Amino acid sequence: MAVYKLTYKGHEGESTPTWSRFLIPARYNYAKLTSIRFLMLFVTVSMFYPIYGAIYVYLSANPSFLATMGFMPFEIDGSFFYTFCQVGTLTCIRKRPRSAGQRKARQDRSRRASYATN
Repeated sequence: MAVYKLTYKGHEGESTPTWSRFLIPARYNYAKLTSIRFLMLFVTVSMFYPIYGAIYVYLSANPSFLATMGFMPFEIDGSFFYTFCQVGTLTCIRKRPRSAGQRKARQDRSRRASYATN
């Protein structure tokens, strides 16, 4: 059959529900993410602190649960959230990769500085 005689035919199967269509690109990106071992390990480890914070907030809101477990009730103040945000910020900061030109310029500057001190 000639190519010009082929016509487009729409998908005849069941459609993805409208409410979940926005998740499709995330699903494929998550598949790429899980294929890199170090990155998957990093993402897993980086989730411990937010989960710990959520559990801590939950426990502070339920003093009756703490009493049944034998712990003293506690309150959360602004310093908890300040520390939580500081730690989260520090874990997100990473060094920007340098280009070859930037590395060479840095090496030249350090070389000139070492000649100037001698």
